[in-house]
Amino acid sequence: MKYVAVTMLFCGAAAWGDEPSQLGFCEDATQCADGEACVGGRCQPQSDTRIRVLFPIGIDRVQDLTTGARRGPVPDRIDALLRRYLELVGFFTVIPADRNPLGAPFEGHRITTIDFQSWHDAGAYAFVKGTASRNGNGQLEVALRLYLAEEGVEQELPMSTFAVPENDPAAFKARIIEWIDGLLVTYTGRGSAFRGRIAFCKRLDPMGPKEIWVMDADGEHETQVTKNGAINLLPAWTRDGRIAYTSYAKNNPDLWIGDQVFSNRPQLNSGASWHPDGTQVALTLSKDGNAEIYVLEALTGGIRRRLTQNTVIDTSPVWSPDGKRLVFVSDRDTGYPGLYVMQADGTGVQRLPQAGGYNSAPDWSPDGDHIAYATMVGGDRFDIFVITLSTKSVTRLTSGGTGEDPSYSPDGRYITYASAVKGKRQLFIMTADGRYKRQLSQSPGEFFQPAWQR
Repeated sequence: MKYVAVTMLFCGAAAWGDEPSQLGFCEDATQCADGEACVGGRCQPQSDTRIRVLFPIGIDRVQDLTTGARRGPVPDRIDALLRRYLELVGFFTVIPADRNPLGAPFEGHRITTIDFQSWHDAGAYAFVKGTASRNGNGQLEVALRLYLAEEGVEQELPMSTFAVPENDPAAFKARIIEWIDGLLVTYTGRGSAFRGRIAFCKRLDPMGPKEIWVMDADGEHETQVTKNGAINLLPAWTRDGRIAYTSYAKNNPDLWIGDQVFSNRPQLNSGASWHPDGTQVALTLSKDGNAEIYVLEALTGGIRRRLTQNTVIDTSPVWSPDGKRLVFVSDRDTGYPGLYVMQADGTGVQRLPQAGGYNSAPDWSPDGDHIAYATMVGGDRFDIFVITLSTKSVTRLTSGGTGEDPSYSPDGRYITYASAVKGKRQLFIMTADGRYKRQLSQSPGEFFQPAWQR
């Protein structure tokens, strides 16, 4: 194999200015001095504003007013959704249910009947209470309220009550997410990204085929997209919400959209990235023998222009959010894959400042200032780093060979990625600064190459 060695260094073309001077990265606080924490792969003072104190929040079980019970299909589902989403967003520490005050189920929802001191003693800065009832018209009416333990008041939120069809699980889930969005907007100024979907590759058996699947952004409702028994790779989203992928279903790595072939030129057709305006597709073709980057017409699949022409490998193009540049992978300078940017017409190629000697799988953040990527850190293990273009700095997001194939959420606040930290590869989500990580995938099998719908 050509690509086997890894050197942890920063590489930057002269056009990017001076190369980063700090070469060391920490993996945890044990590698930092007293009074410091490991943040973004760097030792930082505990007083650093990037070291966020999580918001401890308690969740009291919702009461079903129709039955008077706090357990059952409706209370259980609300409790599960609230706990899962509030953990996933990375701004809250959800207090375990067994730490809730013993008298919580009997308090009611009036300020005068709630024992705020007991919630405070349980460690909650805030807590959620609610009710659910049926209105006789097939609608489920839900009330969710947030209370502040120390202040002894109810926190006003954009939405405290809502109605949803009783037999519409998707709408029910969407309204819970909307309530949590309101909570996030109140405390952070921005909502969450959990309305989108994530496409990915999945293999059920170690020697079995890889198929394309899709799931909700919280890991629920996995749905199989391909069932051809072949190798299917590199899912990507079209601008109208369809899933593209490379498949060997016809014994050639063709690019498919749904159940239709989009590009079947000889040899490689892979790594598709849709332009923000939806009219162009950048991808890798090797029809002439070498892997090069082309731009195709999104409607017809016809070649619009060729962007690279080298004796080396150029692959994995990703459009910038404004559609004016592309980041891509090439081994043109060092013989090992590195990250480059170029203009939309293929000119102005520049090597990015980057950590690692074997770098792949770039993804451009929605704000245009960050590029996440994976770098080999030993054997076949990868970690995720991010380049901040405005400062020419590099930040480490995962450690110990536990992250690959990063994909930004639509709002740029989160990154989903694959990791074998627990043995088999699973899908995880982390905040974009890498500090808070949660597992997404919940079913058997191995998961690869997540792509968040944007």
